[in-house]
Amino acid sequence: MNFNFKVRAKNPLFWVANIVAVLTYVGGYLGVKGTDITSWDKLFSIVGDIVANPYLIVMIIVTLVTTAISYTDKGFKDTGIVQTYTKPRDEMKNPVEFMSPEGSEELKPGEMPVLEEGEKQNGKNTKTD
Repeated sequence: MNFNFKVRAKNPLFWVANIVAVLTYVGGYLGVKGTDITSWDKLFSIVGDIVANPYLIVMIIVTLVTTAISYTDKGFKDTGIVQTYTKPRDEMKNPVEFMSPEGSEELKPGEMPVLEEGEKQNGKNTKTD
């Protein structure tokens, strides 16, 4: 697995997703609700229960891995461009540029090239019978 964890660690949403996922899983497994944690003793008791349970430790690791996976890329790794990032990309400061299939004209986000009937797209004829 080749992830750019340095960039993920700089993104607060990465941490929020991980904390919520782990707390939800642990709370569900142990039957603990937020309102049950009313003292530091109870909190440390719950943490002790987690650390003493190998199944929970493994499932927390699995949860952390599944929140780190980018489902927009094939396989269990980041694309080459993502691996070059040094900080999370801000769409407002660094927008994605879209190009037509021929690369001759730029398209705005959400805009798709219009193909004439009979033109080929991805090797398939668009003509309908």
